[in-house]
Order: sequence, then C-alpha cells, then structure tokens
Amino acid sequence: MNLMQDFLGDLPLSLTVVYGGPATGKTLLCLTAVLYTVRQGKKVIFIDTEKGFFVERFQQLAGEDANKYLDQIILFRPTSFKGQHEQIMKLEQFIKQPNVGLLIVDTLGYYYRRLLKSKLLLANRMLITQVNTLRSYASRLPIIVTNQVYTDVETQEQKIVGGAILLRSGQRVIELQKDPRKIMLKQPQQQESLFTIDFDGFHF
Repeated sequence: MNLMQDFLGDLPLSLTVVYGGPATGKTLLCLTAVLYTVRQGKKVIFIDTEKGFFVERFQQLAGEDANKYLDQIILFRPTSFKGQHEQIMKLEQFIKQPNVGLLIVDTLGYYYRRLLKSKLLLANRMLITQVNTLRSYASRLPIIVTNQVYTDVETQEQKIVGGAILLRSGQRVIELQKDPRKIMLKQPQQQESLFTIDFDGFHF
C-alpha cells in the first residue's frame, strides 16, 4: 500500500488535517510527506511547535541523501500561539519562493490549548484566522496540519482539539490510533488500514 497515494492522495492542493493521541505517528506521517516532497526536488516549509522534527529520525528515513534533502526544508519553531499566528500570516513570502511543494504545521493546537485556558474567545478567533489563512494557501500547495486530541468528560470520547473549526475546514481529514495502530481517512471518503512503525517508517 502506498501511503501517499492511498491516504494523502499524492499530496493534492488541499488542507489535510491529521489528528490523534500521543505517539500515534502524526509527526512520522509528516516526515514521510516531507521525504516524498523533497525527493521530487521541491522545498518544504515546516512549522514545528512541539520540537518534534528530529534530524536524526529524518536521516533514518532518508538514508544516505538525508543531508542533501535537509537543505530543502525551511524550518520554523515558534514559542507561543502569538508567534505561531504571526508566522502563518507571514508565510506568503515563503510560498512565493520557487519550487516550494509542501507546508506542514505540526501541531496546530499545541499553543492554542494553553491560551484557551485563559483567553477562550481570543484563542478561537486566532485559530479561525490561522485555519482560514492556511486554507487560502492550499490553493497553491498541499498543506498538512496535525493536531492533538482530548477526552470529552461527558462521553469519554476522544475529540480533536479545535473541534469544528478544524473539521469543517479540512478538505481531507485523517485520524491515527495507537492500539491497534490504525490510519483512517475520514473525508472526503472513508478508508482505513492497520499499520506498524519501525526504523524505516510506516508498514502496512
């Protein structure tokens, strides 16, 4: 099974939302998409809010050409939701650069959850603006955003942080589960597969 073709649709011009709990493979999915893109000679913009982009892990996946590919990755690491917001608003200048083939935000809700506790309305307004801006960029290049989940106190169900704001905006929505490891394409159509993770990445 080809992960890009079956679940990311060969990275179409769309906003893809990927969500799941800790250690479900969200960042690895992003790194897989990064590798897929740079191997085509294109650049990747990667906004890393949780410092989850480890060079060593990317080198494991990329092999002997890793250092060459690293030069094609434009990495940003904001330290607050305000910084993340400003960075997303300024991405236009980077998207205009020649040969940029992918934009990733991993994860969109990390700093959002912190601000939400003290300034709910502000946090939601900023998140809506960020998502709308990212969706506008998606007419020019594929965009993947990852997000965390939380447990609903009343239903005990796991739900995506940001809820309807993200689910309504995502043209493609993918959920990852850990036990058992499962990847589920939820929209625009439904598809799922079990998988394993090892040194080389995803295996179906």
